[in-house]
Amino acid sequence: MAKTKKTDGESISDKEMLESFLKQNEKDHFNFVEEKYFKISSGSLLLDSVLDGGFTPGLHRFVGFNSGGKTSEALLVLKNFLSSVKGSKGIFFAAEGRLNSDIKNRVGLKFVYEAKDWDEGTVFVYESNIYESVAQFIEALINNDFGVQYGMIIDSVDGLTLKADLQKGYDEAAKVAGGPVIASVLMKRISIPLSKKGHLAIFISQVRSEVSIDQYSPKAVRQITATGGNALLHYANIILEFLPRFKGDIITHNEKEPPSIANPPLGHLAKVIVKKSSNDKNNYVIKYPIKYGKNGGVWTEKEIVDSLLQWGDLERKGAWYNFSEDLVSSGIVTDEKFQGIDKVYSYIVNNKPVADQLYKNICENISEAYSDNKEE
Repeated sequence: MAKTKKTDGESISDKEMLESFLKQNEKDHFNFVEEKYFKISSGSLLLDSVLDGGFTPGLHRFVGFNSGGKTSEALLVLKNFLSSVKGSKGIFFAAEGRLNSDIKNRVGLKFVYEAKDWDEGTVFVYESNIYESVAQFIEALINNDFGVQYGMIIDSVDGLTLKADLQKGYDEAAKVAGGPVIASVLMKRISIPLSKKGHLAIFISQVRSEVSIDQYSPKAVRQITATGGNALLHYANIILEFLPRFKGDIITHNEKEPPSIANPPLGHLAKVIVKKSSNDKNNYVIKYPIKYGKNGGVWTEKEIVDSLLQWGDLERKGAWYNFSEDLVSSGIVTDEKFQGIDKVYSYIVNNKPVADQLYKNICENISEAYSDNKEE
């Protein structure tokens, strides 16, 4: 039994003392706040399998080169967040002013610009790059009890600037608000309520300078080339580095021929390095296909087909495709042959139980492969 302590002639236990302390200092802690938890899909089966299902509450960072897919992926995660978390709302901080009509139409989200239109499931666009204003907006939302879980994107951290810097002349030095300000001030104020209350934030950063994940690691360790400082690296749950897109990443119907009018691009491969995660699968490189067009986005059926071909579970003979004997004998798939890859895609799209089981198999194969590589 815990010892008691005399207080004004009465004996109290350490438990009673703690309970009294917590109640008296309720505004200084979050012990009485019920934790809200979720896993939000990235939209990619392959990426989800490495991230153990997707993104949890708290801060996540997307860094990398232009046109690497950071904004598109962030918006896809936000879309999945709004469709998965009941009563949630989104905020897009347009610090660079590049949320154009093409992006908005492609992602399938409802963006609003007035407070009266900010309903459940919509995304309010805050067009400002003033660091103080953005920080105060975020803190006001998550520190008040509105009963709403928010998904927010800052695009990008590099676009934020201090209000005082805007008042300086062009010949005066200005300080970008990326590293020391956000890391030391904003994250210290919002990190606990952000995670505990079930909010999700994605900070997008452009390539600027090399920042080591572990400041004590040897130089040979892989780095992310983005602003933000060590604090943002510390507070982020997941860090994804998006690699640049090259000609060889373009997906066409005839993969042996270069893109042309007769062989138009159907999509491209997004390439991501998992630089930080909660499951120790760091520096794992993921390539997932993006489909162009009105119903574009992550090309899920191609992800499954490409993985099956890689693992030998789908066999190709000329223009014909058929599933392996192991998959057929297990009753997961049909034993029919498909003429052309498009018919394989259609079969998977139109058979959700098949797609779900194939996805499960893919996740198991990736986990086993990762374990084997780590042991080597």
